[in-house]
Amino acid sequence: MKKIIALAVAGAFVAPVYAADVTISGDVEYTYTDSNTVQEFDSGDQDVTVTASEELDNGMTVSVSLEMDGNEDGLNSDSELTISSGIATFRIGDATADAISMYDAKSMTAEKGGEDSVENDQNGAGESHAASIELTPVEGLSIAFSMGTDKRVAETAAVAYAAGTTNPVTGAIAQESLDTTSYAIQYSAMGFSISYGVLDKDGIEAAADQDTQTSVSASYATGPFVVGYDSIESFDFDKDSEVKNIGASYDYGQGKLFLESGEHETKDTGAIVETVAIGASYKLGGAVNLYIVSNEVETLSATGATAVDDSQTIMGVEYAF
Repeated sequence: MKKIIALAVAGAFVAPVYAADVTISGDVEYTYTDSNTVQEFDSGDQDVTVTASEELDNGMTVSVSLEMDGNEDGLNSDSELTISSGIATFRIGDATADAISMYDAKSMTAEKGGEDSVENDQNGAGESHAASIELTPVEGLSIAFSMGTDKRVAETAAVAYAAGTTNPVTGAIAQESLDTTSYAIQYSAMGFSISYGVLDKDGIEAAADQDTQTSVSASYATGPFVVGYDSIESFDFDKDSEVKNIGASYDYGQGKLFLESGEHETKDTGAIVETVAIGASYKLGGAVNLYIVSNEVETLSATGATAVDDSQTIMGVEYAF
């Protein structure tokens, strides 16, 4: 009996006790691209995400996620802490999205290709960390606010040297703080969804810079059909840069058929990049996603003449777990 009690006590100290629910998910993806200029194999997503969540004694829910992104150049990690209670959700981390990025990219229907710039980076301005709060005061209505910060080089080496702003002792280039604030609102009802977002920045100015970037997005879903639209003004804080994109998809059960068409215009030069992506995907055994995309990228000069015409065929395989 003493031995049994001793083993039980020892087991209580050795056995781990997890209050949180821990899950592991991820995906791997590989593509082959055949275009006018290159034929190559490449890697797409290579992610592993560990998520832990639990309900606190006060009824609030807390979760944390750690995402490890792998590629040929190495391994990066991003994390986010989420605390939610009723109508409010608070998020913070280097994987936290700006408010403007929470409700956009409704037109991104193609597996690959199309107007990829419609989908902002999670931190739309490239900050290293961000914090956000999202409110859902009534059903269908979501309101989000966020702020982000980063330290970055204010000038290139050549510009700094010419301007004499390098440190005379160390040769280091001065750094500035990039601070951003963002807000967005979305309303969804009866299959329709429409959103508007604003991203403001403070710091690191350039001649073509615009302090405010805005986005308008809309979508409609009915049964297997989905259609979406995105418009971004002053994209990447360039006052002359405008992006518009529309996409549609049909879910036939074992996969999807999709079409996406976009335009990225640089107003001061008159240059326009037009993209059209059309393709299909197929679920192999329900877990493996196969797809093929015909992606046309045409660059037009200010006169409307075709400067570059790149025709691509992209084939991919992806497994998510």
